[in-house]
Amino acid sequence: MQRAAARPAGPISTCSAISSSATSIRSWGRNGCVTSLRNLVDGHGVPVPHCGVVLEPSEWTKLAARLKQHKVDWVIEPYTRFVNTPGEQSTLFIRDPSGNALEFKSFRDIAGQLFAS
Repeated sequence: MQRAAARPAGPISTCSAISSSATSIRSWGRNGCVTSLRNLVDGHGVPVPHCGVVLEPSEWTKLAARLKQHKVDWVIEPYTRFVNTPGEQSTLFIRDPSGNALEFKSFRDIAGQLFAS
């Protein structure tokens, strides 16, 4: 079995031309950029991509209160958006230790509101 040839190590590309939040990566001799994009939702910059968890209202309230007791680098602080609409939801965004965006949200009626338009 023949081993794959080693790829030449070259300079890591700079991604600043794409976005100030872009990160340069190098893999198998190829340069690339990973960007942190934001989608404007209800006046807030929602990170794209992100992982979301839907909680029961009482659990979301407990989590938000617990996080507020600690020094948290909020992406989006806890609040309720789309008030008095079918999509009304309480939401908050934080980052995990690896920098991934996490959304925790809740609906008064999860079954009736989760995918309502």
